[in-house]
Amino acid sequence: MEEAPRAGYVHFGAYRLDVAAGELHKGRTRLFLPEQPFQILCLLLEHPGQVVTREEIRQKLWPHDTVVDFDHGINTAVRRLRDFLNDRAGKPRYIETLPRRGYRWIAEADVRSNNDEHVTPIARKGLPRLPKKIDTIAVLPFENSNGDPEADYLAEGIPERLISSLSQLRRLRVIPRSTAFRFRAREKNLQDVARELNAQTVLSGRVLVRGEELVVSAELVDVSRQAQIWGGRYSRKVTDLFAVEEDLATEIAASLRLQLSPGERQQLRKRGTRSREAYQLFLKAQYHIHRWTPHGMMQGLEYCRQAIETDPAYAAPHALMGLAYEQMGHGGVLTPREAFPLAKISAARALELDEEDVEAHLVLAMVQLYYDWDWSGAEGEYRRALVLAPNYARTHQAYANWLMATGKLDEAIARVNKALSLDPLVPEAHFHLGLLFYYRAQHERSLTALARAIELDPQAPLAPLLTSWILAETGRYEEAIPICERFLAYGGGASGSRAYLAWTLMWKAHLAWAYAHAGLRERAEDVLENLQAALGEGYAASAFAAAVYCFLGETDSCLRLLERAVEDRIGCLILLDRNPVYERLRGNSRFENIRRCIGLPAPTAARASA
Repeated sequence: MEEAPRAGYVHFGAYRLDVAAGELHKGRTRLFLPEQPFQILCLLLEHPGQVVTREEIRQKLWPHDTVVDFDHGINTAVRRLRDFLNDRAGKPRYIETLPRRGYRWIAEADVRSNNDEHVTPIARKGLPRLPKKIDTIAVLPFENSNGDPEADYLAEGIPERLISSLSQLRRLRVIPRSTAFRFRAREKNLQDVARELNAQTVLSGRVLVRGEELVVSAELVDVSRQAQIWGGRYSRKVTDLFAVEEDLATEIAASLRLQLSPGERQQLRKRGTRSREAYQLFLKAQYHIHRWTPHGMMQGLEYCRQAIETDPAYAAPHALMGLAYEQMGHGGVLTPREAFPLAKISAARALELDEEDVEAHLVLAMVQLYYDWDWSGAEGEYRRALVLAPNYARTHQAYANWLMATGKLDEAIARVNKALSLDPLVPEAHFHLGLLFYYRAQHERSLTALARAIELDPQAPLAPLLTSWILAETGRYEEAIPICERFLAYGGGASGSRAYLAWTLMWKAHLAWAYAHAGLRERAEDVLENLQAALGEGYAASAFAAAVYCFLGETDSCLRLLERAVEDRIGCLILLDRNPVYERLRGNSRFENIRRCIGLPAPTAARASA
């Protein structure tokens, strides 16, 4: 038996159907056949001479949960297909109607190779084999053709909006911003990008601003076939940014031949504000905050305030402001008491305006978990975010924090692995996996995960900190001490800033831990004394220094620092029950009071969950 050609087309009458490219030609003219008529044509050609029922067409065209007038939709799609084929229901040449049953393809058709050397009746061969269904896309940051830094916010903002819009489509996996934005089309071969991101298609583009004119060009490439699926160029006013983004999202969905529900179509055109000015201010805020530097976040907060002043009912800048404050609280830029109440106010306001804002739910959950110590409230917010965005990696990774703190380590690992399946190049997820393996006393697996986190982001401090902690605890202090000393010498921030001091104190606490495990008690105590002299309000290093004192057997010093950390609302205290060093304090009245303040369960339940 001959095999159907892998590449080719279907020929009938004056028409040529390229199934792989999704194109219908009449002679040399390409006919722009809409999606639903195209799908019906393919379905009929797959079953030449056979009845294709209306129910089979319904299942092909609409998701199971779609609510539309199916009969009217099918009739309209078949009528449009006949119009393109110059066919008539009363005297059909191609499509025969069987009343109340369905339709049948009645014309001769054949499958031909691209050079017409092989011609085979379609009844024997069926349609040419389709390429693998496209269900993954990576949207890269666009190139700023101006070279003007003032236009950078558009080069990132437009693709970021596309990622957000396309992520709402259930049949499409969109590589998250945090991973996709590690690559730029002009810096790396698209095939290499697609392989690293495990994406079938890649969208790249350019942005050019000339005065009030905005020129956006974009190209969607099927990397496996090395073929362009779609390309477009838009020349509009900068104030027409909404329309450009909506057109891009719609064109991409159509080019990927995604079957969209009415709700998904509406989602692609959802606008959080009618104010073009407020939207541009939001994009600028987003650009600066996503630099994740103290200066960048301060700049971004100012743009958020301006966007809110322009349109107070715009939810997105409120949610973004909440995210910035939350990150500033975790990163030591502000104290927890300064940052988290502001984050909570901003997130709550965002949810008043848009209850489906996923980022606002996540910010609120983080505040409730790490600052309010409202365990049930935090779980509810995490679960709501998971319902709203089941394919968003950050929701799974964030919920894993709650599961880890409550001792559900297996579930937490499953959530982090889910996050990594959706977004494999996020260093924070690998760090959390390392932390979870540490709490399960699987130290080598932990160090492997942490090494991957460091490989992905060598400048981020959390993975090296935990690496030094584990190495010291497992007797490899000769490796741990140089890591701490190297980072202390490097600094890694603006000298004199609060964030710089916060991380310096953290490294000193970890150096003291390494000295203590190496048997260098005097050195450890000297470092701890120096640390306490510089310890101001709201520094997380107090909790880590407490662990060192506990290891050294200095219970009173340990408890004083833990009590201070409770007063300062240090978020990492939620993991108190996971740290094995504190097992020796079980039953101590002061320690149990600290646990009660944090909302941790009673001692017997805590031991059972550990």
